[in-house]
Amino acid sequence: MKINRRSFVSTGSLVACGMALNATSLVAAVPRPLPPCANGEAVLDYVRSYSANFRVVEASGPAGEGRPRKLHLLVELADVSRWPAAMARARFAHIGARTRAHGNTLSFAFGGLDVTIENLTPEVFAARLG
Repeated sequence: MKINRRSFVSTGSLVACGMALNATSLVAAVPRPLPPCANGEAVLDYVRSYSANFRVVEASGPAGEGRPRKLHLLVELADVSRWPAAMARARFAHIGARTRAHGNTLSFAFGGLDVTIENLTPEVFAARLG
């Protein structure tokens, strides 16, 4: 049986692409965007007010029975002087959110959302991402 090389390459590429698109393990490894949520957007707006560089480490889907949604952020804190003003303007700071600070980590519950924000120096931020 003689196989045309061009046909073999094109068919093989098509099969490989089809397998990659249908592989559930590959789809599961792709980070999902934060589900639309007004409270999540308020937290991201707060973070954007004092840092231009942050990463979402964990963002859970809709809350289940008795389980709040989770949001975990790594934030590069290059200019510390911008943080106090951002905290004073934060919407969740004025509604009695349960807040806990430990070292560089700020944790709070805000409207059914458990939020953890790690404020990191640029060096530590780069190391955590790398």
